[in-house]
Amino acid sequence: MSAKPSSGAAGTPRPPSRSRPMAREISQAVRQLASRMGVRLGLRKRRASFSWDGRSIYAFGRSDSDVIHDLAHLQCSEPHRRLLPEWGLGSDPGRVREAGYDAPRVGVIVDADEEESAASLLGILWERELGLDYMATFYLHGWTASAGTVDAVLRKDAAATRLRRWRLIRRNRPLVAFRPESVKEPSDA
Repeated sequence: MSAKPSSGAAGTPRPPSRSRPMAREISQAVRQLASRMGVRLGLRKRRASFSWDGRSIYAFGRSDSDVIHDLAHLQCSEPHRRLLPEWGLGSDPGRVREAGYDAPRVGVIVDADEEESAASLLGILWERELGLDYMATFYLHGWTASAGTVDAVLRKDAAATRLRRWRLIRRNRPLVAFRPESVKEPSDA
């Protein structure tokens, strides 16, 4: 989904103004989403840093889907890990092989796999909300094995339950919000 250019003199289109250039691959909709979340998209190259360095998400040469997934990770991360490289989850194994960067994993993160699933689903919901090709990501992330549609996942998957409990989705739509400090898990009650 791209933004329509605003009209200039005599109704001639002019491109939207930007204070900083951004990689061509990142759509206006994704840049606006990041801005609404208060997240900077950095122009540093991938090999120079982590996807999330605690201050910004690198966007140089990345797809909308990749950036949205990282925004979703930020939303799903516990507050005390939001300023840590890669949210304290440690590096993506492919990243370590490719670039040699290894982000430390901070302590024992009991729900790391669950958090990854929740971030994946939340990213897919953002892609759907923004009118992007969310089904490609749905397939790529392996959701078709457990359910054929996003709506089926939202009805029965634990990741959707977590997103609701963390107040990141309402009525199956993503919210510009972040996981709260403490949410009682069903086993804690």
